[in-house]
Amino acid sequence: MLFRKLVGVIIILITSIASLNRIFLPADNQEDKNLFLTSNVIQDIQVISKEPHSVEHPQERSRVREYLYVRLAECGADPVVFYYDSVESYKKKRITIGNVYGVLEPAGKKASSYVMLIAHLDSRFTNLVKGKEQLSLGAADDGYGLGVILELIRISRLYQKQWSQGIKILFTDSEEYGLDGIKHAYSFDKHIFDKVGLIINFEARGVKGPAVLFETSVNNKKVIELYKHSKKPTAFSLTSAVYSILPNYTDFSVLKEDFPGMNFSVVDNLNYYHTAKDNIENISGRSIQHYGVQTQEIVKEYLVNKKYSSPDYLLSDSNVVYFSIPYLGIIVLSNLLYFSLNIFILVIFLIMTLFYVKQSRIRLVNILKITGVNTLYII
Repeated sequence: MLFRKLVGVIIILITSIASLNRIFLPADNQEDKNLFLTSNVIQDIQVISKEPHSVEHPQERSRVREYLYVRLAECGADPVVFYYDSVESYKKKRITIGNVYGVLEPAGKKASSYVMLIAHLDSRFTNLVKGKEQLSLGAADDGYGLGVILELIRISRLYQKQWSQGIKILFTDSEEYGLDGIKHAYSFDKHIFDKVGLIINFEARGVKGPAVLFETSVNNKKVIELYKHSKKPTAFSLTSAVYSILPNYTDFSVLKEDFPGMNFSVVDNLNYYHTAKDNIENISGRSIQHYGVQTQEIVKEYLVNKKYSSPDYLLSDSNVVYFSIPYLGIIVLSNLLYFSLNIFILVIFLIMTLFYVKQSRIRLVNILKITGVNTLYII
């Protein structure tokens, strides 16, 4: 009985925190041009998600690539397209893929360190869902990422004279098919990663809900210190631990062992993921706004603070445990403190258990049975 109550309290607590994060998503901002504008992102997504643009659709994918190239050129990022032959054959055909890359420097000088913003430009190829073939339009996956990056660039350029560091942008191709774009970039054009001190990758595994910092690079202590500058933070170190053992990958998977970084994604309405429902009609303005509100202060801190002038600044030799609570922000615990708290809770639990057993209010054998069942369920 006691164990069940404790489990119930934990479930209620986690559910409440998740619900609060959804309730307190920022409202769409449509007016102040000095702030992140959801409307600008939606305009980009409308163009990007007009048609399926997977590896099965070379012409449509080329159209999206050209659109992104023009948008980066308008921002002064001097874009370049790196073309590659796909490593693997798709439906027994070789395919050509092309990453779009651009750089923005501080006003009047070259940077010694860069934040790299990454999203993928292809949508999901034919996917079998409940026995039916479906094609995604890629409005969220990864229209969210592409649009958010373009808007972050617009916002950042408003204070470009204050920059000490620069921005690199990488829109990868064929992420959905074996992460080919990022793998090729890192294998054949590794120079584009020179002096990169922070990676921020934007993904979407659903279409709505809070944008979650669901993964960080290894030894994340300094990365999370930077993340504290975020507004409306939504992050849980548990998701990073779980994701590391799941058979799922993003562009960040190729880079996270070598660069400090953060990986963001919405995860609600997963049944829309990689289906025809991933379209412009089902996007969430509040989710888009949360991507921007959460990351624009991180980008600004990195760009203007001279302490990040060394690309090695965010490297660390330790991890931290972290989680976010609405109104309170991000809570960070060292591994030692987290371990100590766990020991403390375990001791309290054992004392309470022995107290109830001694009073014959619960039976030890029942506790062992429930513990065994729950352990098997968790496994």
